[in-house]
Amino acid sequence: MKKKLFISTFMLILVGLFSILSFTYTTVHSATTQKVKGSSSSSSTVLKGTVPDGIKNLNDWFNVPNLAPVGGTNNNPGKILEPGTSGNSSSQAVVLISENMVPNTVSAVWSKRSQSNEADQNYIDTTRRQTMSMWLYFGGNGSSSVYNGDGMAFVLQNVSDDTSNASDYYGNLRNGVGGETMGVLGGVTTDFKPANNTSQDLANRAIQNSWALEFDTFPNMNAGGFDSNFDTQLKKGDDHIASGFPASPYTYIDNLTNGPALRHSNLIQKPTLLTDAKWHHITITWEPANVSTNQGGSGQAYPQVKYDFDDKNMDGTPNSDVITQTVPIQEKDSSGNVISNNPFHLTGTDHKLYWGFTGSTGQVTETNLIIFESIPSITEGDLTSQLFDVTQNNREVTSGGTDQANSVNNGDELALTYNPKYVSGSKGWSNIVANITLPTNITYKNATITYGDDTTPTETIALTGDQTTIKHTLTKALGTTDPTRATLTVYGTAKSSNDTNGKPLATTSVATAHASFDGSNLYTDVMTTPFKIVQPKKITLTATDDTNQSIQIGDNVNLGGKVAYNTSTAIDPTKFQVYANINGQTSKIATSMDSIVDSSSSDTFHFPISASDLKDGDNDIIFTVEDDYHNVSNQIEYHINVLGGLLLTTANTSSFKSVNSYPTDRTIGRSDDWNVFVTDERAKDSSWTLQAQSSDLINKGDASAKWNNGGIIFVDKNGNQKSLQNSLTTIATGTKTVDGAQVFQISKQWLVNQGILLKQSSYQISGTYHGTITWTVSDGIKN
Repeated sequence: MKKKLFISTFMLILVGLFSILSFTYTTVHSATTQKVKGSSSSSSTVLKGTVPDGIKNLNDWFNVPNLAPVGGTNNNPGKILEPGTSGNSSSQAVVLISENMVPNTVSAVWSKRSQSNEADQNYIDTTRRQTMSMWLYFGGNGSSSVYNGDGMAFVLQNVSDDTSNASDYYGNLRNGVGGETMGVLGGVTTDFKPANNTSQDLANRAIQNSWALEFDTFPNMNAGGFDSNFDTQLKKGDDHIASGFPASPYTYIDNLTNGPALRHSNLIQKPTLLTDAKWHHITITWEPANVSTNQGGSGQAYPQVKYDFDDKNMDGTPNSDVITQTVPIQEKDSSGNVISNNPFHLTGTDHKLYWGFTGSTGQVTETNLIIFESIPSITEGDLTSQLFDVTQNNREVTSGGTDQANSVNNGDELALTYNPKYVSGSKGWSNIVANITLPTNITYKNATITYGDDTTPTETIALTGDQTTIKHTLTKALGTTDPTRATLTVYGTAKSSNDTNGKPLATTSVATAHASFDGSNLYTDVMTTPFKIVQPKKITLTATDDTNQSIQIGDNVNLGGKVAYNTSTAIDPTKFQVYANINGQTSKIATSMDSIVDSSSSDTFHFPISASDLKDGDNDIIFTVEDDYHNVSNQIEYHINVLGGLLLTTANTSSFKSVNSYPTDRTIGRSDDWNVFVTDERAKDSSWTLQAQSSDLINKGDASAKWNNGGIIFVDKNGNQKSLQNSLTTIATGTKTVDGAQVFQISKQWLVNQGILLKQSSYQISGTYHGTITWTVSDGIKN
């Protein structure tokens, strides 16, 4: 007891002595006298609990570098813990960055990019949109962050994945400290001399050619001395996320009394934002510069990183408290002026970046863990889910809009699809296991899997009506060649819940359900569309006009219907669509009932049918109505007979060519003023016959002089001649081959020596002769 009292008294005297001497810099206690603090569970304890899913075989894609100081041993506590290995009892591959109660460490894990086979290289391609997703664990217990530290950082860099690629936390003399650096920022030397710790000095000690997104769990606000001052510019000491360029001198603020500070860009700060002893999901997307929106980019002139932190919960459901930031990758000076859009100093055709995580602890510690879901250069994929109401013409059921768009009727046939797709990467998405939690309130029938190459046989999965899950391994990988995509479709019938009396509820809400597709090198998941099941309403549609009508060709017609529910529910025409199907067309004409409702009525309409939509002869027009909840009425059918005519058109006056009286035995040709054609407006396949008969030709100057030597004749295509002189002669016949009016040109088809001509067989008195041709067009083919 006396010995303990003596030590306590000595320390009080020592502190008092420091106070009297008034040293400029606060002394940092050595590791032998400081107490190590931590509020996290150990990594092995954390991994015995619930752990999110991710990809395995991380040693194939990531490297844990040797961070040994000069002449020393490796001081990198980072590890890749494959499932079932020492310290990892979970079924997932995990990266350990920092361990609780292990102080004064700096760690790093980097993507492997040095393999000779480019297909095995893990990198970020700066010319393409790249997406990474992972789960992060920061330890803590939800209380003060004083007992958590220091955090970790996501880093993009263009140096290497090799030895010592973490920030030079040892300083120029290899005797610095690293807690506040998180393994990526430049560290302060232990001599704490401002001359050795300028902004440029710190920039030189950081990871070069890099950008970092820090997840800081310890408030370095002069809590521990000159080497714990990076966060002193912040207003409060909470967990925070920020980003910046570690190798830029403008990232640091020097010449401060208590040590250098950090300029935090894109700051997000919140108590226990990170240190709540929970897993946090993050999706990080690299967006290259100058990629147009129609190619999936934002069109900006500089690269940028978009991240969504806490975007989903452990069960896969979206998190409404997601934090989203879009960060321009533009290095700026202290005044905000852009210095460079290429902080990685990529040159020529070089477009590959290393990526990974760094971390650190000081005297305050925590457990930092990572589970990766995707590696974009190896395999990047996509997974979507859709719900279709098969009964309602495969209408897609959507969320976030109207209740009607999100509802199906009780008893409707449904199709739920899951759509995994390979997007890019050097390797295919292989060994894919679908783990599906099925939505409730569907009586299931079966499921099928089809592949995008259209050659792989369809897989069928048998289901029971009350099945709740599906676990199935796809028979084919999705990769760089067909098939690149697949569709797993689950079929079933909507089934509403009942009330306490056993009667179907008016509305049953069906919650979203989680599904994951887990392959060797990609894990992704999706939530199904939440929807409502409502009770169908019977709609009765009654014709209000004569259902058998005849109209003339070219006429429009208005056809009516009356709408009623089988209940006392009033009809609101704004909530109905009227559909007209004319003559079995695959597409229907649709219009809002409100636009065609009769005046002073809410339940009766008249649908205008245009003459252009009708064919000659018989037309069948079927009407249905549909309300905004997709209840469909019975059909009513109208039969409309469009009556057409057989029309003949001729020129008022036509002539033959003028000739001399001699020679006397000849055939005289037509002038260019003949125009004879038949227009058939009747039904298709109707036939007709055109006949003509001429009167005597009389000399205008001498009524007693007639053309008695030949007269008007008709020459057919075979050269046969027939006289029209007082004789009814068949000129042409035809059969209609199209719907609508069809025009048959007659005179324009005649050759010079065919058709109607004038025959002269002897001398005729000179003069102008005139007469009449009587044309007759009749139904049918006549001999």
